[in-house]
Amino acid sequence: MAAPGLRSPARRPADFAIDGEGIWLYRGSPIRREPLVRLLTGMLARQGDSFVLLTPEQALRVDVADAPFLITDCDAVEADGQRCIWLSSSLGERIPLDAEHPLTMRNSPDGQLKAYVRLRDGLDAMLHRNVFYRLAEIATSPEVDGRHGLSSCGLFFPLE
Repeated sequence: MAAPGLRSPARRPADFAIDGEGIWLYRGSPIRREPLVRLLTGMLARQGDSFVLLTPEQALRVDVADAPFLITDCDAVEADGQRCIWLSSSLGERIPLDAEHPLTMRNSPDGQLKAYVRLRDGLDAMLHRNVFYRLAEIATSPEVDGRHGLSSCGLFFPLE
């Protein structure tokens, strides 16, 4: 706590950041080496409302503008009469849209309603606008409980 009459020191910007498009930055400059970004994403963790890079020696704060990851592609696969939608992240991770990786709609930091999916360990990925539109095209025709949405791996996910 600051002494009476003195202001608390300003919180200095984190060395690492992830912008609203999922691009990693180091001191404001984009990190262009994909192997390095993959290494960093493997160390990324959530501590409460904050994001950190966990190393054996320390935890480094990461400023995240929206979600730390971005979903850039999707495809629907039919197996045994059931459709499962698979999502791909900008770093090549593929996950099914299922109970472990649910789709949710919520307001982004800029106040827009956007779609997110849980990747792992409390870390979410924002769906790129094009992916959301593709999912909206394959959404169920008859609305379920008055909601427009899609089915994947036996579950219903509202798109509103």
